[in-house]
Amino acid sequence: MRRVRVLVDGRVQRVGYRYVVANLARERNVKGYVRNLDDGRVEIVAEGEDKELEDFLARIQVKEEPISVERIEVHEEKPTGEFKTFRIVTGSLEEEMVEGFGTGASYLMLMLRLQKEMIGMQKEMIGMQKETLKLQNETLSLQRETLKLQRETLEEVRGLRQDLVSVLNERLRKLEEDVAKIKAKLGI
Repeated sequence: MRRVRVLVDGRVQRVGYRYVVANLARERNVKGYVRNLDDGRVEIVAEGEDKELEDFLARIQVKEEPISVERIEVHEEKPTGEFKTFRIVTGSLEEEMVEGFGTGASYLMLMLRLQKEMIGMQKEMIGMQKETLKLQNETLSLQRETLKLQRETLEEVRGLRQDLVSVLNERLRKLEEDVAKIKAKLGI
């Protein structure tokens, strides 16, 4: 069994940090409490088995908006076994309401910022889609032009073939006439 007193600095008040800490402690069977201090820090007193306590200490160093733990000080103390659970020490109703509103405001601001980022990305995607459509239209125009040229080429080849057949037929007819005249003169 081990006991630590932890002082946490950073953006840890009015952002829901105490609730995150309490959930982490309960998941690891760590007992004790978490509370806000007047100087803006958070104090955690925790007791538990060494492995669970080490894991807990690693995980309380949260850097997920709007929470940002900048520094923790860990002080070893003698375990007392006085805690049955892990709890959040709350202040007066007014303090807790301010904390709750502050937490809500932090998450609302985070959501608004993320929403603005998403809108920006959506606008960028729409721009890319417009560019893609423009390129597709250009490609379709080129394909139409290619088909038109292929049709023209095909008509030209058909016309040339007919002309060639006519010329060859005329020459063949003349050759047959010449051969017939030669045969007549030779008496064949």
